[in-house]
Amino acid sequence: MISRKDRHPRPLPLLVSAPIIIVIVLLLIPLLPILVAAWLSYAVVLQHVIWLVWCTRGTNVLLVYSDSTLWHDHIEAELVPHLPLSTIRLNWSERRTWKRFTLPVMAFRFFGQSGVFSPIVIVFRPFRWVRTFRLRKATFQDFKRGQPARLEEQENALRLYLSRTGLTKGG
Repeated sequence: MISRKDRHPRPLPLLVSAPIIIVIVLLLIPLLPILVAAWLSYAVVLQHVIWLVWCTRGTNVLLVYSDSTLWHDHIEAELVPHLPLSTIRLNWSERRTWKRFTLPVMAFRFFGQSGVFSPIVIVFRPFRWVRTFRLRKATFQDFKRGQPARLEEQENALRLYLSRTGLTKGG
């Protein structure tokens, strides 16, 4: 005989759970346009604040990377020298000390955050949507294995974009 402790709890029968799920979905559908409007409003306001606060002072680039041995030295030696002097840097390894509501942190969290961290360069230009250049972990792993083509391609795309927009070293 099976004791009460050994019994597995039964999920709600489909007959009962299906109407509950339908009611919840129907209640949430009207909130969807409100959530989308709020997200778009935040994006537009954040973008305009960055244009007004950073771009008017010549700061157009945000670099976020970490102390990972996979990419830190390469970024310091090969990428940073090509970025404008006014580039704002955030170190992902120090994220516990970041102040949540500072403009660089808010910009990174909105425009650059994804599930898995990898170095990212975010370029802001007045009256244009941001452009992000994410240097993927797999790309650096290929580079460490002696296959630099993908990393060089991404870095060249960033350098070309920066030179076309006049955002080169010293600019």
